[in-house]
Amino acid sequence: MVRVATIASLVLAASLLGCASAPKKSDLPPPPPPAKRNGEPSNYAVVRVFYATDRNRTGAADPREMFGIDNAGLSYGTCDVSIPRRHEKGALESPSIWRLEFRPDPEKHVVLLGTSLQTRDVYFSNLRKAVEGSKRSSAFVFVHGYNV
Repeated sequence: MVRVATIASLVLAASLLGCASAPKKSDLPPPPPPAKRNGEPSNYAVVRVFYATDRNRTGAADPREMFGIDNAGLSYGTCDVSIPRRHEKGALESPSIWRLEFRPDPEKHVVLLGTSLQTRDVYFSNLRKAVEGSKRSSAFVFVHGYNV
């Protein structure tokens, strides 16, 4: 089970990395384009976030449940996160039973769409390519700690 703080750190990184351009060449395919509804463009962007975590792998296929709460060796990878066009800074838009929302909707909520585990070498190679391909040749690094 992914903790809320972990999701919040991904959202923060995703929202700040959203301005970076795609890598020039990568071993990974580009993030999936937002799905269209009734032929109309969607109201969200898909942002690829690079992550490293020492949380244990659970073996679950669902991206929201891939990591547990126990410590383990480092795992590296990327995740694709939806950021609604109406995203408000500092907010974590998620479904609410009070609004009768029972499923995450990428057009309204920040949603973890998918993850890709990578070896350390592939991860750092792709990260280097992403930074080199960005407009400013830079990256935002967020280190999440206990109770942060």
